Amino acid sequence: MNEYLSAPSAPPLSEMDEPHEAADQSIETIFALPYNNNKRKLIDNSLPKLLNLYSDAVDIQYIVVNSENKYTVLYNVCINKTAKQVEHQMRTVFGKVVMIRAKYADKLLSAIANTKPEKEQYKYIHAIGPYILDPWNCTYSHGVFRCYYKDGGDLTELPLNNQKDI
Repeated sequence: MNEYLSAPSAPPLSEMDEPHEAADQSIETIFALPYNNNKRKLIDNSLPKLLNLYSDAVDIQYIVVNSENKYTVLYNVCINKTAKQVEHQMRTVFGKVVMIRAKYADKLLSAIANTKPEKEQYKYIHAIGPYILDPWNCTYSHGVFRCYYKDGGDLTELPLNNQKDI
């Protein structure tokens, strides 16, 4: 733990010389920084790099749902489907695994899971939840979602440390 406290702090994003400077830092450099809000922002801004590292490591192809157009396609193929069909679409709709940003995951969960009977909603949450790229930014508040994907409702930001607070 002391190595995190003695490492240099991430500079405030507002003090960086160029707006792209945060994106130019290596993942290793960012992870070596001590835990603070700036590190959270740097990691949030580095999600594409992290996703590329992950996809290379596990040999998958992915597409990020980060626009209204992509969301609309995903919504149209998931609406009025069973939870199992939704999960299948999350893996295949664009011919790749879908990773969905929180903004669009919130919309998809609200549009699909919330329209199902209470006893069925958890199935849809589990069909969509694993594919959310940044769950700490989600506002969806169903208990199952918070418990499985937002650490019991306490994860409202990218975690500062690697220890779970109980």
